[in-house]
Amino acid sequence: MFHAADDDAVSASTSLEQKIAPCLPPGTTASTNLPTDVQTCQSQIAQCNANDQAILSDILDCFNGLPTCSTATQTQFEEQASACATPSSGLSEACKTATGF
Repeated sequence: MFHAADDDAVSASTSLEQKIAPCLPPGTTASTNLPTDVQTCQSQIAQCNANDQAILSDILDCFNGLPTCSTATQTQFEEQASACATPSSGLSEACKTATGF
């Protein structure tokens, strides 16, 4: 089920890092808990059941839908990004451990 989403997770990671970057202090690099390569993603997802995978898909969709952060919208961006991760509380412990949520 999640094979096509492996690339989506990697894409979401790159996209989220790019969206966060304008709000970071100069010289700071954005970093997320999302995988940056398909192999890592596949390894992590293997620990997640079908319900977990549906939750993760929703989280990735939410991250992909975030606007780019700016100094004027930083607070709203942080609130929206936090809200995207809220469903992670429904993940199984094995999936939480594997994915870092």
